[in-house]
Amino acid sequence: MISTTAVQRPLFSPDTITRYQADQYTHGAMHHTSKAIPEIFLEYASEDLPSGASEKLLINSLSNAKRALHAQVEILCEGFGASNLNKQLQNFPSRLDFLEKCGILRPRIFRKINNLRNLVEHEYHIPTQQQAEDFIDIVYLFLDAVKIFRYNQPYDIEWFDEVYDFTGTYQLKSMHASWAKGKITLRSQFKGAERQDPWITQEISVNDPAYFIWVKMMLQHDY
Repeated sequence: MISTTAVQRPLFSPDTITRYQADQYTHGAMHHTSKAIPEIFLEYASEDLPSGASEKLLINSLSNAKRALHAQVEILCEGFGASNLNKQLQNFPSRLDFLEKCGILRPRIFRKINNLRNLVEHEYHIPTQQQAEDFIDIVYLFLDAVKIFRYNQPYDIEWFDEVYDFTGTYQLKSMHASWAKGKITLRSQFKGAERQDPWITQEISVNDPAYFIWVKMMLQHDY
């Protein structure tokens, strides 16, 4: 059995690691508990939006597109460990902020279209045909862009190249993401150690700001 030692202080900085140093990524289907299927809501939205749609259909279309957007955002948040946060995400803007920190999206456009949804639901605004079409198009592009995470989410990286800490003492070997637990584990060894020699592990929780830096690196370097 290979022994391990846990460390508290960070040994490595993801900013110093390039995408070309990762030798192997492992992927799997995203774990989540949601029963909602965003694509179904978006299909309903499109069906409610024929040319020259009535005010009722325009409102229904926008509402279903909103459901698709919110359902996908909630799935992604859970899939990247948000349910393990000490302070739970209470609303849509906080979920967008979480995904932005993970490097999954830039929320500005989603805040804009969410404001339109708020006008419809809370101030009785009637969306125009163009507004409803734009909302659906943006949500469609979003679902298409992130579907890879739902079916092919990275959770493990191995480095065979020389990735050292700032002292040159430790060599980073692997990173494992336990998404359901909201935890990342880094495994390293002393420089020049053999594989059977002791390993050093560092666990980073979703409640630690460093978690998001490592997640962002993992997603940016995936190929």
